[in-house]
Amino acid sequence: LAWLCASFTLWFLKLRDSHILNEQTEIKVRKYLKENRITPGVGNIMVRFARRHTSSLMVKVKDDDIPIFNDLPLMVRVQLHNQVYGPVLATHPVFSVFSGISLDSICHLACSNEHFVPGSTIFSKGDIARNTIFVRSGEFNYHLTRNRNPVSVQVETWVSEVALWRRWTHIGWLICYGTSEVTFVDCAKFNAIMSESASNHGLEMSSIKAYARAALAYNSLRDVISDLWDYDDYMTSIVSRTLTSPRSRTSQLGDADGGSGGAK
Repeated sequence: LAWLCASFTLWFLKLRDSHILNEQTEIKVRKYLKENRITPGVGNIMVRFARRHTSSLMVKVKDDDIPIFNDLPLMVRVQLHNQVYGPVLATHPVFSVFSGISLDSICHLACSNEHFVPGSTIFSKGDIARNTIFVRSGEFNYHLTRNRNPVSVQVETWVSEVALWRRWTHIGWLICYGTSEVTFVDCAKFNAIMSESASNHGLEMSSIKAYARAALAYNSLRDVISDLWDYDDYMTSIVSRTLTSPRSRTSQLGDADGGSGGAK
């Protein structure tokens, strides 16, 4: 009961702070417009923008921001994280193979949410890839080179999936374009959970490794190698062969071994 009351109180305070922030922001905007003699046409646009977007720019509350959540029973925290991160993982077919304890462990131990403001650099060329990234809200630009037009990375896009399956060094830059939130999947923790599950879920691991090897082999042969995988028809066929088809998954492991890279 105590943690429920604390959560409600925090939500109410957050709502109050949101209203205060809206009022303070509009006052500052109007003061700026008056002092700089901005024309009404431009000024009205700026005021409307401030009213519409100020609340959305506030950082979302994370469970780490609520200390009392540390005192929750372990199983309740696991269930909480499953509901927070389970829907995110469900957007990628490879995680559909996991279930029960394995899925709970990934949600509870390997996943986290982070908020970024415009202009933030999430990773740079040459950085060691430590996370696979899912875009929950906002927008990012991916730059393969400094002199090339960026690729717009939208909501529900997976970035740097390759880091789940092999050691990877980023070969481009991911820059936050608008206020955004992402889910990080820690690659080292994911692989540790996968290895621990292997002894109890042999068939499950076989299908995942088959997918990883086939996907790595295919994407290593593309004309442009990047931190973004293009989930085209052939990638869909890889998913169908390795993750959804019950036929001869063991033989597919052998078929995929001919490609470059490999699952950890």
